[in-house]
Amino acid sequence: MQYNQQSSCLEISICVSTHDLDFYFRQKVQDIRLEKAMENDSLLKKINQLITNGFSIKQGGVTNQLSIEAYENTLDGYTFFYLKSEPIRWNEPTSVTYDLFMDLFTEQQQKLTVLGSKHSDTYPFMLFQREQTIKLN
Repeated sequence: MQYNQQSSCLEISICVSTHDLDFYFRQKVQDIRLEKAMENDSLLKKINQLITNGFSIKQGGVTNQLSIEAYENTLDGYTFFYLKSEPIRWNEPTSVTYDLFMDLFTEQQQKLTVLGSKHSDTYPFMLFQREQTIKLN
């Protein structure tokens, strides 16, 4: 995740196992193969909602809306989602909840790396620690 000073938005990339995403989608949303779901506009919206429900950003208690700008399936079994936030204030405390798939995969762990102009910070997210206050630098 990185803050874009020109747009005042956060740019986020989320990498998931395509197998896990497929299994989760079929268990929680609709019993259809992921490849077929991604070809259907209404099902693609459900996938987008699934991703943005599992990763959220708040400032001052207000949830910042995220939009998925693109996605990419790789040959090595991963799917990357590229998200963009609404304009956000970079110098205010920012709360991130990252509990994607944790309701089905209770051992799931996530890692968020925030890239800054001078250094980067990494934050772990687990079942018992789904939300953290991060520093945008």
